[in-house]
Amino acid sequence: IVSSKIQKLEILLDIPRESKIEFKLHQGSSNYSAFPGKCLFTDTILLPKNSLQWVIIQLNKSIEKPGWHFIELKSAHKFGIHSQNDPPPGVSFLQPTFKNSQKSKNPFSDFEPIQTKEESEPIGPNLRAFPLQSAFSSSNVINPFFRPTEVPNLWVSQNTDFKYAEFIELTWAQKISISCVEISFDAAFNFYYSNFPKSSSSNAIRSIVKDYNLFFTDNNGHGQKILEVRNNQKPLVIHEFEKIETASIEIEILSTNGIERAQIFQVRVF
Repeated sequence: IVSSKIQKLEILLDIPRESKIEFKLHQGSSNYSAFPGKCLFTDTILLPKNSLQWVIIQLNKSIEKPGWHFIELKSAHKFGIHSQNDPPPGVSFLQPTFKNSQKSKNPFSDFEPIQTKEESEPIGPNLRAFPLQSAFSSSNVINPFFRPTEVPNLWVSQNTDFKYAEFIELTWAQKISISCVEISFDAAFNFYYSNFPKSSSSNAIRSIVKDYNLFFTDNNGHGQKILEVRNNQKPLVIHEFEKIETASIEIEILSTNGIERAQIFQVRVF
């Protein structure tokens, strides 16, 4: 959540019988935490039996600390949370660490990420926050960070089959001299890997951009190709070229190694 206030949440649930569901909204436990901390809101809602329903949680709460937030759901009866495959980074499920009469407990959190099977797509809850959030804005590619902190620090495009390319453009108020562009792609921070080495059917990380072109704008305002890259598997690429004068560059993204959207942490120009 990056807005100063959150009005409501909508989450897709499966309610097999009339049930009371307790909802809690938590903020992150520390500056960069990916675990629940202080509880900001709690409420209990009586939901009718329905195999599929969008449940609206009215919040109207000020956000004390923009960043990772968590929804905790409890009920005396079984219920389901509808999932989505390959959700945006950070949209994930957590489960209690204290389960099945275990005596050991994580000293840092009462929750841990739910890990998917090897090579399977990450999954996350099907939910919406209002006002709509700009956590994956294109402006993230020019901030100082190239890893998640208390926010994703990641540009994420709309879902696409790449029939038409995705673009991201950097512009300057006046021309500058450039001879190097560095791009940090997303190296699958949304995927939890096994603690033990295992073979994989593919050496490529699905979230890394595979095919792309780099353009600059010439004196006539036309795009000129600097270079093209095919079959990339690197999370960090460095491109050096003859010095050019330009007021903008553009990255044209043609495909990834698996996911159906483009994701870039940072673009650096020298």
